[in-house]
Amino acid sequence: MELLIVLFVLIGVFVVITAIGLGVSYGIGMVLYDRERPRPDAGDATPCAQCEADREWYQSMHGPKQLAITAWWWINRMMWASKGCR
Repeated sequence: MELLIVLFVLIGVFVVITAIGLGVSYGIGMVLYDRERPRPDAGDATPCAQCEADREWYQSMHGPKQLAITAWWWINRMMWASKGCR
């Protein structure tokens, strides 16, 4: 019984730490995106131009910065995918 309680506590701590990490990652992503918001090319009239500008902005970042905003990137990609962009 004690082993089961310890297991549940460890799983709970892992879930809470993961949720906090994802929340911080999303927050950092929102701050950086608001500060450095990429703009699509003026001549690009496709409905997914902003999606492509976001992708180029994200891919131009260095590895640690990309890692820091991973949660924001996943949510951004899901939002664009729901609008039909790839």
